[in-house]
Amino acid sequence: MTSNLFRPLVGLSVVAMLLSGCGGDDESTEASTAAPAAKAAGASSASGGASPLLAYVPADTPYFIGNREKMDDKSMDLMWEMAAPALEYAESAVSKAMEDAEAEENPLAKAVMEELAGKMNRDGLVELGLDPAGSLAVYGLGILPVIRAEIADGDKLKETISRIETKSGQTFTVSEFEGNEFYENGDEKAHAIIAIDDDQVLMSIVPTAAREEGLKQLFTDSKPAENITGRLDEINSEYELLPIFTIFMDSMALVDAVLTDDSPVATTLFEQGRSQLGPECVAEFKEMAGIAPMIVSGYTAFNDETVDSIAVVELRDDIATATQQLAAPMGGMGDIDDVLFHMGFAIDVLKAKQFLTDQANAVSNDPYQCNALAELNEGMSQMSAQLAQPLPPMVGNFQGLRISLKEMDLSTGMPQNLRALVMVGITNPQLVVGMASAMVPQLATLQLPADGTPTPLPDGLIPFPLDTPHLAMTEQGIGMSAGTGEESMLKDYLSAPPASGDLPFMVVGYDEAGLAMYQQQIQEAMAAMAPGEEMPEFPMSDLFSRQTISASFTGRGMEMFSRAYLQQ
Repeated sequence: MTSNLFRPLVGLSVVAMLLSGCGGDDESTEASTAAPAAKAAGASSASGGASPLLAYVPADTPYFIGNREKMDDKSMDLMWEMAAPALEYAESAVSKAMEDAEAEENPLAKAVMEELAGKMNRDGLVELGLDPAGSLAVYGLGILPVIRAEIADGDKLKETISRIETKSGQTFTVSEFEGNEFYENGDEKAHAIIAIDDDQVLMSIVPTAAREEGLKQLFTDSKPAENITGRLDEINSEYELLPIFTIFMDSMALVDAVLTDDSPVATTLFEQGRSQLGPECVAEFKEMAGIAPMIVSGYTAFNDETVDSIAVVELRDDIATATQQLAAPMGGMGDIDDVLFHMGFAIDVLKAKQFLTDQANAVSNDPYQCNALAELNEGMSQMSAQLAQPLPPMVGNFQGLRISLKEMDLSTGMPQNLRALVMVGITNPQLVVGMASAMVPQLATLQLPADGTPTPLPDGLIPFPLDTPHLAMTEQGIGMSAGTGEESMLKDYLSAPPASGDLPFMVVGYDEAGLAMYQQQIQEAMAAMAPGEEMPEFPMSDLFSRQTISASFTGRGMEMFSRAYLQQ
């Protein structure tokens, strides 16, 4: 079967893919070609040189994961520090997989794991023949998936494979195509292809019925007339990405590759599926792809202070314009509090309902004609009927939620000594308080001024112990505090101004050291209740002091920005 070869060699190549995508090269002397916007955004101080793999990637690839340039040595060291927790986990996963393979009497998997054991580090990967400082390119030749990665030593990687063969008692087929030697294994459906030369490894899967044509794409036509370099520079410049790692997916190109590409590989893969689609399906699937035509992600800063990244889901212009109205102008969403944990969510429920109603009605009034989209038509019709129902007042008035957790004790497994502030954004807080008072007798006698003055909560209202809980109300919403003295912060918490520019609909921030401490408390509490049960640790606090995430709807679509602050 195809997996006989593909699975074990993926074990080696995935390691290279995970660790080589942002690599550096001590010997490279090529000048940096980073886009000016990327350099201004905080690029590393010196480029490690352009990636030689881009020459193989066509400009019209439907997707890409890889680097325009390699990292300099200093940034590469930081990347390895960031990868340390994942490598520790990978090492333990290798040990567990080795035990499982032995128990399942799977000699091939066991042999692969034995080769990886103890080598989930820079020196160990070099021993395997991999290059922890090499470039990476994951892309599509149309629909044909390709992984290319620089390696340290082709002979060493071949020796690694030979040891796997010896230990497992299985021999991999070595084939040749127009002078290109490669490992191959397959069945009646597909063949896994892995080619190794002095400084690169190539991996792909080709359909058996179009094997020759697939091999021709991989080897004979391996370098396109127009490669991705120019397109990648444009993307990095437009999104102000550093050239060290970029991800994108072109939805329209992907639909074309699946539905209209007439190459032997594509027609072999999708002939049966295409035959079941009516002639109107291609246009309608392209229309759907046009709703989110492009997805892009990458780093915007990578230095001694912060590691910043962005992910953007581009939306069709009319959709992007409509979604920009969905985030509610809730106060305090602009700055993420420097507390143990902060979370904010702000959506105008009535506008969100109207947006969904418009989308559902558009499909219901002009349903898709493609037979494969019949269930979508039905689902949209049902959603349209459900959205026509009126919202309860408490739901319709909802604008958002903010939580700022400053301190708590989890040593017993349950929260104790809590210090926190909470705000529920509401367009008509007096109405909501009145309705709540009618349902909760303890609130009926509560006098809650509308000027933000904190009022103690009646005893017994909260089902778990809180220290001096208070409520407060302003025109923006209702707030609650827990912890002695926290009530003095409530008024300012409720009256914080909204963010400027594109309003975020979600923000998250947390302290890494605090997270690690509470994870340890939970682990100790669980160990006391269930001895022998362990949870993974969070050692990122050794590297980062704090992490923040925010998401907004913008003129481009939905954008998510994350920042990790390094320990100083």
